[in-house]
Amino acid sequence: MGRIILLSYFFLSSAYALVPENIFQNDHDVLEKILANHTITRPYFEKLPSKDKFDLIKKDPRNLILDDFFVPNYFEKRVHFWFNVYTQYPSTSVVLHDTKDLNIVYNVIDFSELQNSIINKHTTYSLQVHYTKERIKRYREAFVNLSKGKKKDELQISILKSLDRAGYQFPSRKKRKRFFLNLSKNIRAQTGQKDHILQGYKNYLTYKDVIHRYFKVIGIPKELLAIPFLESSFNTKATSKVGATGIWQFMPFIGKLFLPVGKNHDARDNPVIATLGALHLLKQNKQILKRWDLAVTAYNSGTKHIVRARRKFKKKDMSLEYMLRHYRHPHIGFASSNFYSSFLALVHALAYKKELLGIQEDNEADLTFNSPIELYVTKCSFRPSKIYKLLKKSSPDFDLLNQHFKRNKYKYSRGSVIVSDVKLTPRKYFLLNDKHLRKNYPRNFKRLIKGQSCSTK
Repeated sequence: MGRIILLSYFFLSSAYALVPENIFQNDHDVLEKILANHTITRPYFEKLPSKDKFDLIKKDPRNLILDDFFVPNYFEKRVHFWFNVYTQYPSTSVVLHDTKDLNIVYNVIDFSELQNSIINKHTTYSLQVHYTKERIKRYREAFVNLSKGKKKDELQISILKSLDRAGYQFPSRKKRKRFFLNLSKNIRAQTGQKDHILQGYKNYLTYKDVIHRYFKVIGIPKELLAIPFLESSFNTKATSKVGATGIWQFMPFIGKLFLPVGKNHDARDNPVIATLGALHLLKQNKQILKRWDLAVTAYNSGTKHIVRARRKFKKKDMSLEYMLRHYRHPHIGFASSNFYSSFLALVHALAYKKELLGIQEDNEADLTFNSPIELYVTKCSFRPSKIYKLLKKSSPDFDLLNQHFKRNKYKYSRGSVIVSDVKLTPRKYFLLNDKHLRKNYPRNFKRLIKGQSCSTK
């Protein structure tokens, strides 16, 4: 993606040259013109928009959420912020906020006019990134001017109003400089996610039945379904610049501990197999850390630092709140400290998806498979392309269920895991039952065919 953005910047002027009214204007002028009437500042926490139902939803009025996942007072402001990101703002909106106190929101930039223009999507994305960086630069300059006590312009007044809404009392002159300079370092941009969550739910519906079954088999609360929405918006093609892939965003090292991963196959990319591996990981986290707030956070940052903090403070019953208040480590940064808050926001948004997102239970999935979807272990070596051809009529999208195989014509060894929405012959395929799924990590399924032979008759 980085290369695409760079190329878009390089050819920016030529892209605009195709639009007649922009022939004699530079890119920045054009962008300013497009966005002139679409940059909005909302009184975020002083007078919430009518669409914001957080105060009601956090109380769980219909008792849809386990008590383990209520919103503690310590996390409320953070959860509120992420709740709005997921339920109010689409990806055409960018929220400028403070990283230390999510109660401080300076502005919400609306890029919908830009997104609806005739400019191609890569250039549009580049322009959105470029403009956002420019706005942050201007805010930082305004913070510096405020620290020096210079005459206040419109932007500085806007900043002061945002701080006032957040309940901040302005420091004396002696402390003013450090106060505003610290704020200048903390400003951050967050893109809205509502449309991504809506699309993710359509993706999820394809695998809904099998995923619900796995939650019951492994014994995991249904609320943890929010994690793949948090990690990837349930995008089955999601990849990160640090090497995480799939809906659960398994990193390579952790993926290999729970899933079959090799040179020619990668179960991290398979929503069905990866879900089973993720549930085993979460169950393990809970067994080690004893609490869901810590177990969920460990999914993002690992258990090492949480266990280290627990030992340091000699608190076996340490809560996430206690850790975030007292434990300081470079590894516990913005993402780690906000992971549980954003998780809780999605738990509540998905529980009340009809009221908040307009999602109906009978919404259609993007793909339709036969039911039920089962896991098999191959007793014979095989080529995916041959299986796809044989099952084309009974399971037209069999290849999409098995996207963890990277080379269709490659001959894979016995012991490979196959996902199927049709019954496969027991002569060549070993069907995994609930006990197998509960007792074994997916990476170890191949052990279950030890002593079983392949029969081609």
